[in-house]
Amino acid sequence: MSLADADHSSSPWAYYKLFIPIKLMRFGTDYGERLGRAVGKLPKLATPYAKLRVPSTKTPGRMIRIHVHKNAAALRAMEKPTAVHLNWHGSGWILPGLGSDSEFIRQVLQHPSFFSSYPLTILDCDYAKSPEYPCPMDAEDARDVYDYVLRHPELYDASKITLGGFSAGGSIALGLSVELGYETRIRRRERKTDEEAHPKDVDADGNEDEETVHPIKGVFAVYPAATWEGPREVVTVPKAIKKDLPGMVLPLWFS
Repeated sequence: MSLADADHSSSPWAYYKLFIPIKLMRFGTDYGERLGRAVGKLPKLATPYAKLRVPSTKTPGRMIRIHVHKNAAALRAMEKPTAVHLNWHGSGWILPGLGSDSEFIRQVLQHPSFFSSYPLTILDCDYAKSPEYPCPMDAEDARDVYDYVLRHPELYDASKITLGGFSAGGSIALGLSVELGYETRIRRRERKTDEEAHPKDVDADGNEDEETVHPIKGVFAVYPAATWEGPREVVTVPKAIKKDLPGMVLPLWFS
C-alpha cells in the first residue's frame, strides 16, 4: 500500500517526494542508534518477556508488533491478570522506534518501592508510520491493541489500564483516551430515559456501572503534540505556512 494508491495524493511523484527523504532519515537514525549502543552512548534495549503480533483490523495482512515486559511481582503471579500499561514510542509518525523507550520501561519495572509488590505488565507497542500507512492508521493500531487487551481478561485486568508514550506516542495515547471517553459519554446519554431522570450508571448499592465510567485510569504523555481547542467538532486545521527556506534532513546527532 502507498499514499498514492490510497488516493491521498494526486500523483505517485508526490508520494515519493515524501518517501525517499524519509527512508534516508530512517537509515541515518537506525545507523546512529546502533552505533550509539555499540559504543555505550545509548542504553541497551530492554529484553522483552515475550513478543506478540496483533493483526490490524484496517489493513488486512499487516501485523502490529508488541513487546511484553513484566515486573517481578507479575512474574510471581502468572496465574492472575495484571494491571497493564500501553506505551507508544516517539517517531515523528515516520521513524521506527519500537524498543527505544527501554530505559523508561526498566525504571518503571525495577522501581524498588512502587511496583515491587504490584503486578504490572507493560505492552510496548509499535504502530503504522507514514507515508506508507498515513494517519489515522497509527490511531487505529492503538485501538486494535486496546481491544486485544480487552479480549484477554485472563492476562490483563481491564479495570487497571493506563496509557502513555513519548512525542508522537504521547499523542497517540491521548487520542485513544479521548476516543474512549467520547464513547463513554455516548453510552451515558443513551442510558438516560429522559431529561429529569438520573443516568443509569449507579446501581442499588451506589456503585457506578463500568460501561459509563472512563475505562482508562491514567495517561502518562511526555511532550506530545496536542491541541486544546476543544471538542473535535470545533477543531480547525491551520492553513499551510509558506516556506521561505527549503527543508533539510536532520543530522545523525540530532536523533
